[in-house]
Amino acid sequence: MPAANTTKVNRMLVSVLRSLEKVTEEDLGIGRVVAPRPKSRVGKKTIAGHFDPAVAWQFRKLALDRNTTVQKLLEESLADLFAKYHIPWDAHS
Repeated sequence: MPAANTTKVNRMLVSVLRSLEKVTEEDLGIGRVVAPRPKSRVGKKTIAGHFDPAVAWQFRKLALDRNTTVQKLLEESLADLFAKYHIPWDAHS
């Protein structure tokens, strides 16, 4: 596709995404589409790991069985881990 057409398509895409109330990195001065961060995640950092898919499903099933969320189970797990090593921790700080 010629550069002029690419630019036109990019502008149309940005227009559509803006109409969907998305924020673009162009607005941030970078150039890629990003969704607004939920208020519950502001000031938070992601902690992640790579596990077998069966472990992920088991974790989700545990959350369902206990009528809770994966987030709450992770908070509980981290609290137990920090307690084991005598490290003070507050999930909500």
